[in-house]
Amino acid sequence: MKKSIAYLPTTNQRVFFNRERSYVKWILFIFLFHSMLSAQTIDKQKIDKYIQYFEEHNGGMGTLSLFKGGVEVYNRSFVQQFMAGCFNPTTRYNIGSVTKMFTATLTIKLIDDNKFRLEDKLSDFFPSVPNANKISIKNLLEHTSGLGDYTVKNNKLWLNDSVNDSLIFEEIKEQGVLFQPGEKVHYSNTAYYLLAKIIEQKYGDTYSNIIQREIAGPLNLKTLESSQNDVSNVYLPYAFANCKWAEAKDMCFDRVVGVGDLISTPTDLNLFIIGLFNNKILKHPSIELMKPHDKEIFGRGMIIWPYKNLIFFGHGGDTSCTHSFVFYNEDSDIAIAFSLITNRYRHKSFAKDIMDIIYGENIVFPKFTCVVHKPEALDKYEGTYVNENFPIKLVIEKDHDRLIISGGAVLDSYEENKFRNEGIGVNIEFEPSKNILYLMQGDRKLEFSKE
Repeated sequence: MKKSIAYLPTTNQRVFFNRERSYVKWILFIFLFHSMLSAQTIDKQKIDKYIQYFEEHNGGMGTLSLFKGGVEVYNRSFVQQFMAGCFNPTTRYNIGSVTKMFTATLTIKLIDDNKFRLEDKLSDFFPSVPNANKISIKNLLEHTSGLGDYTVKNNKLWLNDSVNDSLIFEEIKEQGVLFQPGEKVHYSNTAYYLLAKIIEQKYGDTYSNIIQREIAGPLNLKTLESSQNDVSNVYLPYAFANCKWAEAKDMCFDRVVGVGDLISTPTDLNLFIIGLFNNKILKHPSIELMKPHDKEIFGRGMIIWPYKNLIFFGHGGDTSCTHSFVFYNEDSDIAIAFSLITNRYRHKSFAKDIMDIIYGENIVFPKFTCVVHKPEALDKYEGTYVNENFPIKLVIEKDHDRLIISGGAVLDSYEENKFRNEGIGVNIEFEPSKNILYLMQGDRKLEFSKE
């Protein structure tokens, strides 16, 4: 009987086979990556179907803009028929903290122009701010300054027309510091308020005029404007509650200049980020400086939004009612921007749904339900609720036929005793007979008792 002989490759053959396997893996990776990048023939009909579902089920109102290769390939506004007054393609949205990417761009442009350095200290501009001699411009840009949030005072949003810069600086001093510069990362509205003031000092002009001259003009952004001006043609804030849309209260935008005051259309947001990455405002090394690197949460004016194997750079922004989003991927040359007025669906989920459609993934349409309450039926929920391990009291108030939580966010009732505001990621379940509520945020579930 003939013996079978085991074949053992020589050392050179093993090296060759290993190289072959590595080569095959590399080719497979390139193929898969290229497939992702080439799967961008945007199916407008599928996106239309998704948006139509949103309209029919009152998921939210807003505008979506998609660019591919520097050209707008999709734009649609939806549900505006529920809003009072007129709207048109140039009606703008409050874009909230997307403003910070513009403020960071102006700051880094000043550094490029040798007006100051990243290492310069806050004390060069505002020596009375706590820790000003230790806090650098870089700390302010990347949220490592240790400064807090001047927009919140005694656990409440307090900015209104009567609040001036002197009162704001008093609050900044009163809040002090949370940690020493560079020790931690803590999102800081105060840091960007101060950056905007520094920008105004260096340019010797208002933030509004600087935005127009340095960014809006060069990029031909016709709808971009600061709320420092007496702005018009802006979408009103709306919220959904008691199975209908109604106007809601939003923040005082001219008190958050450089922090969250800009207005724009999603189209112009896309044109901005595409122009930025094409070095029409900043040089390439400065764009790299803005990006987060390694394990950073925030860069210096940009954050990361990962989708599958692709990394998008940009920023998001929330007001009490509007949620804006603009991100760009260099490899696919895709830019996505939208402003979504809703308290019923998370804007990040909306963004993922759109990208799933673009890349041919199956999506599950969100479920929208609502419950109608008579005004007197909401009385049992009103009150101040506390949890000894939670630093903030939850104040639940009634506004005619809807409930409002601390800070002014409107709650949408989707089942008996269950309310939510998906815009801020909050779900609340009441047990009125026990005078308690459960707050659900992400994986956390906290019990609060009525005072």
